[in-house]
Amino acid sequence: MKQKNKILISYEELEAFYKKYNNTSYFGTDPIEYIYNYKDNEDREIVGLLASSLAYGRVAQIRKNLSFILSKMGKSPRKFVMEYNKEDFFNKICGFKHRFCKDVHIISFISAIRNLIIRFGSIENAFITGISRDDKDLLPAMRNFYRKMCEAGLDCPNHLLANPEKGSACKRFCLYLRWMVRDDGVDSGCWKGVEKSMLIMPLDTHIHRICKALGFTKSNQANMKTALEITEKLKTFSPDDPVKYDFSLTRAAMDGGELSKLGRE
Repeated sequence: MKQKNKILISYEELEAFYKKYNNTSYFGTDPIEYIYNYKDNEDREIVGLLASSLAYGRVAQIRKNLSFILSKMGKSPRKFVMEYNKEDFFNKICGFKHRFCKDVHIISFISAIRNLIIRFGSIENAFITGISRDDKDLLPAMRNFYRKMCEAGLDCPNHLLANPEKGSACKRFCLYLRWMVRDDGVDSGCWKGVEKSMLIMPLDTHIHRICKALGFTKSNQANMKTALEITEKLKTFSPDDPVKYDFSLTRAAMDGGELSKLGRE
């Protein structure tokens, strides 16, 4: 008989990390803070999608490049997108590069967002079309949204928005959904039509090491299968909000305490 993982952290310990670290004072290492530069949810969902998609590489470079792109979009990204002039925007960002991402990729990304909003009214509305009553998580909706973005003009395949059909953890995609759906002072809660109980843990190699050390998985692969397994384990602590501890666990590890040591085992 296959032996179950022994979870090495208690509910009380998780809650203690959540209460200590789940606050805006730890935004300095997280691009989620850019969402709060805008008041309207119509702006925030666009900024969030762009910020999460560029959230790879060195923090300083992420902040620099994200600030550059947003500065070219003016005070209202929603207004910018709806009045979007591809040629004019390309001239403004010509030569842009963020690791694998170049100016042409940003142009394709913004064009797809614009076409999606024209068709559905908002990014949230487009995403919701992929949710069925019997879905236990948001993976089917993520697959549908990726297809919708490709139909709307996103160059596919691409590295800004992961294709959930490929089996990867889609960390940045899941991160974006966490930002939009949850509402606790850290996550914005822009979207009201998606249940937070359906969210999937945003999984990269760093949080995978932490979750493995804490007994949430034995898998050596930081893929979607593992992300779903970890999410299910977290539901035993918070059934209606399984990714509640994502931000606080990551920040606790960065803070250099015992959790960080576990994450490096």
